[in-house]
Amino acid sequence: AFLYFVKQSCDIVVLETGLGGREDATNVIKTAVLCVLASISMDHMAFLGDTLGKIAYEKAGIIKEKCPVVTIRQASEAMEVIRRVCEERHSPLSVMDPAEIRGVRYGIEKQRFSYGGFDRLEISMAGTWQVENAALAVCAAKELDHSGFPVTEKQLRRGLMETGWKGRFTVLAKRPYFIIDGAHNRDAALRLAESVKFYFTNKKIITIMGILKDKEDEEVAAIMTPLATQVLTVTTPNNARALPAITLAETVR
Repeated sequence: AFLYFVKQSCDIVVLETGLGGREDATNVIKTAVLCVLASISMDHMAFLGDTLGKIAYEKAGIIKEKCPVVTIRQASEAMEVIRRVCEERHSPLSVMDPAEIRGVRYGIEKQRFSYGGFDRLEISMAGTWQVENAALAVCAAKELDHSGFPVTEKQLRRGLMETGWKGRFTVLAKRPYFIIDGAHNRDAALRLAESVKFYFTNKKIITIMGILKDKEDEEVAAIMTPLATQVLTVTTPNNARALPAITLAETVR
């Protein structure tokens, strides 16, 4: 992929890390225009560490010397680590505070908000947390603009509206609503549950659940099960990491 980017003479590459940052393969890149850190939660603990601080330290490994950094306001333990790494590498830090988002109108088909001097921005992705992610993207775009990569308001609005993220509260059908979400850890499950309760208050909910055995199956089941009138468990086919449906059913029960 890196050779392809070089051959294409890309103006800018959006490069997402794998598990983490410090020892991630993507760190063969030694310079960057901007580093963006989304919400950090407990995930991949076997590789990244068993505390939020340790995981944040690994994630902060993408931060390059004197490279601007944009992040959402994190839990205090993670925020402290990010600030420290930025200071060590002389990298200016911008923090997107969700409390500064205004005029939010939630919806399954379209959502609207105002942030960063822009009014009535719209996204087509569902999920209550996607408004925060979009505001972080606005913050990143403004930082790119300051770094010599002009982003017009028209481009910003179009980019937000046309962005899709399959597998994150994705609507597959509407009568009845059939929604798929790849929530695979405690934090993602909490966000998913928040959206289910928000969008489908007093609705009958049937949950189809399948989890890999190296994920937090008990935590995810504990969060999602109380919302459903019925839970159907499945085994991911042809996957050695899949938790057997019968085992997950016992956890749910």
